[in-house]
Amino acid sequence: MDRNTKPTISESYTAEKFEDELLLYSKTDEQALYLNNTAQAVLQLCGDDLTVAQIIDYLQQHYPDQREEIDQEVIEVLSTLESNGVITFEYE
Repeated sequence: MDRNTKPTISESYTAEKFEDELLLYSKTDEQALYLNNTAQAVLQLCGDDLTVAQIIDYLQQHYPDQREEIDQEVIEVLSTLESNGVITFEYE
């Protein structure tokens, strides 16, 4: 994954929050995605016009004890969101 790309949230999903859980529902088919806390944080940062590298850096600064795991987790979350059509990537 190119870390200089910017993930952009698709308009084809709606989000519903239930306590600490976030569910995304597809507007075009009967698909739903459950997002854990990590995925929720990544998705929220996708709306802030940041590159993949900036998202990773932001989370590593805020969670220094998990610095090594964050890099891989963010890439996995972004890949899952992209494969489900929740986000697309834009090059600067």
